[in-house]
Amino acid sequence: MMRNIGFILALGMLLVPAFAVDWPPPAYDMPRTVIDSETAAYALSGLFNSMRAIGDTGLLIIGILFSVSLVGAIFRWLIAFGGMKKAVGKSREWERNLTVENPKVGESSELREMRVEHLRRGDFKRK
Repeated sequence: MMRNIGFILALGMLLVPAFAVDWPPPAYDMPRTVIDSETAAYALSGLFNSMRAIGDTGLLIIGILFSVSLVGAIFRWLIAFGGMKKAVGKSREWERNLTVENPKVGESSELREMRVEHLRRGDFKRK
């Protein structure tokens, strides 16, 4: 029985603050915020400037990388094109000499190997 009385007193103490509050609360006139184009432009100007700066930096980096890769590609092409004529000429000349030396009939294979070795040495000295 004492338990029930203690429970009712505790419940009453918890409910008293609920009746002390005015309900429903009085109406609150919230101030209206009107955003016009000037206010939005002023607020977003920092964002636009940041985006513009990031874009300018990105374009600068892309331009540098593109020019460096283009210069490398041009030099690679010039080296390949300039060296190709000489390399092709030497290799064709060497092949012609080998084809002339190879089919000679009546020579021993040792003599033929000596002539090919001689041609290879000459090609190595020219390089």
